[in-house]
Amino acid sequence: MNIRQEDLHELSKTTGFKNADMLEKVIQLINLLNEIFNNTYLRNLFVLKGGTALNLFYFNLPRLSVDIDLNYIGSIEKSRMLIERKELEKILVSLCQRSGFMIKRVAKEHAGGKWRLNYTSAIKAGGNIEIDLSYLHRVIFFPITNKNSMPVNLYQAINIPLLDFHELAAGKLAALMSRKASRDLYDVSKLSHITEKLEIDKLRLVFLVYGGMNRRDWRTLDVNDIAIDKNEIAKKLYPVLRQQEIAYPELTKNLILDCKKIIATILPFRNHEKEFLDLLLDKGQIEPSLLTPDIEMQNKILKHPGLLWKAQHAKKFKRKQYDLPKDA
Repeated sequence: MNIRQEDLHELSKTTGFKNADMLEKVIQLINLLNEIFNNTYLRNLFVLKGGTALNLFYFNLPRLSVDIDLNYIGSIEKSRMLIERKELEKILVSLCQRSGFMIKRVAKEHAGGKWRLNYTSAIKAGGNIEIDLSYLHRVIFFPITNKNSMPVNLYQAINIPLLDFHELAAGKLAALMSRKASRDLYDVSKLSHITEKLEIDKLRLVFLVYGGMNRRDWRTLDVNDIAIDKNEIAKKLYPVLRQQEIAYPELTKNLILDCKKIIATILPFRNHEKEFLDLLLDKGQIEPSLLTPDIEMQNKILKHPGLLWKAQHAKKFKRKQYDLPKDA
């Protein structure tokens, strides 16, 4: 696609976003989202999540989001997923190439990975956006929502399937508590201002499930864990914010306070939630009845590949710890 440099600089002035090259990334991303989800095969297999889903579709674009996070949701069964994965990635490669992208790197991990797509930039030597594919989160807990994005000048993503808002919020909260990235801090701050759109029990449920499969021990979470390095904010967050927000002297302090406020609606965990985590992380047992009486939801939790992987890992660690035979 052709975007004129002068148009990008003018858009930068009118929107308040300082970096025209970041605006160019967003426009490229919007067009690629339309290409992906206009493909009838891919549309039935992928759902959008992450910061792009929140900022472009729910938050009225307070910050620029420059990557595409997709969950494969075609089939829970691993055998079927592997068959579809081969075909859908072939289609995705062809689609990206036809859209003018050069695929720099395709990750081969079982659970997914990042694709880096390079494009010819009107602003600098070259630009790139990333697609992050996940095949581990192929169980969805609540119905998918189809939405149009906020328009960026003449560009808009149309009728894009998104994870339910509770799953988007829980995923962003989990990301904040596990990796402490400044963009997660910012997004969770925005979530704290629209908690009226969230049912806290739904949020707690998904946050616990996501936490159960996280590399961090979710039992160690504390509201006071929320902190951020100022250099990380300057490097990663400021380039995607409007200039007037960057100039606000209390920005970082207020972001942290906002995040603590929403995390405090979940922490500390209740006794039955702690028991769920203890059984999963210490014994490799998944006991969904501790989280919900809903039978359908219990079945989804029991079948979630991420939790199954975590339970298997816990059992292996226990065998090694006590030198138990594999068939124990």
